[in-house]
Amino acid sequence: MKNMVRWGLSLLLALVIACPAGAAELKRLDTAWMPEFEAFVTWYAKQKGWDEEQGLDVRMLHFESGSRIVNESRAFDWAIAGIGAVPAVCAHLSDDLYVIAHACDETAATAVYVRADSPVLAEKGVNAAFPNVYGSAKALDKAQLIGPVGTSGHYVALSWLKALGVKSEDVKIKNMDPRPALNVFSRGDGQAIFLWAPSTYLAEHAGFKKAASGSDLGLNLPVLLVANREFADEHPQQIEQFLTMYLRTVDAILAEKPEAIVPEYIRFYKEWAGRDITPEMALADIKSHTLFPKQEQLALFDTSAGQSEVQKALRPIIDLYKSEGRINKERYERLEQLNNVTGTFLRKVQ
Repeated sequence: MKNMVRWGLSLLLALVIACPAGAAELKRLDTAWMPEFEAFVTWYAKQKGWDEEQGLDVRMLHFESGSRIVNESRAFDWAIAGIGAVPAVCAHLSDDLYVIAHACDETAATAVYVRADSPVLAEKGVNAAFPNVYGSAKALDKAQLIGPVGTSGHYVALSWLKALGVKSEDVKIKNMDPRPALNVFSRGDGQAIFLWAPSTYLAEHAGFKKAASGSDLGLNLPVLLVANREFADEHPQQIEQFLTMYLRTVDAILAEKPEAIVPEYIRFYKEWAGRDITPEMALADIKSHTLFPKQEQLALFDTSAGQSEVQKALRPIIDLYKSEGRINKERYERLEQLNNVTGTFLRKVQ
């Protein structure tokens, strides 16, 4: 009997050592992502256990576009998400969000593609302000564009049309998520497709040619971290803990050469996104996204001299969507203040 008691006490002690008290206190935090670079940052942090070090159990929900993330937010009840600038301010439920950080920059990685034999490629620099942009009003007469509406890709497409003097009502835009859009475009549907990385690399691999990127059009396309406003007001500490984890990971990635990150990036796509990506695509995607450490984040959200750099980047998006009739006057007057863009949570990150 004494041996059994001694054995039982030893087992109990072993369990106590193996399961520290803090492990039971992890707070579940549901987050939403697309299969792209900013999701990798969070996935990488979880591989390192850095969410648990912040007292969090970060769960990553999978979506195909930022507009879906925002418009389905009430159904999935996520707390934090990584989305493009367009859905962050223009999606139906974007009023329910805070913009809390700059996840990365995807301007160069968002573009419009056409087939190699497209008449769009016959002319370049029709608008002298955009010398690297292909296309003309004649080549796009009654054209069909395919891609996800209400996204950064859509914003690039609308800006491309505007630069070429084409009204959006003079073309047809077919709303589809990136993967099915690539499938139907590959079968011959439409005259152009708008996408973001890594779908842009798949488009190039398929032989499609870039007509214009966000950079070619002089745009500013940040990927933003947003928080459910109600959740953030009730649980500000969890928002700060997540940002601490995210920015720690940013520092870790920036400290490495891009080539050193490639194996983990490939594993991320295989395990989380359920897709295969070549080492060349992985390296290109890593290099095409700019990350911002904490001090640069604080500068981007600084409002001491007026609107912050993030607010300035979002204002042209709101203006374009208003001119397209996608934002009514009442909502525009509310959105143009951009009061939901806040550095409050960033400033509390240790």
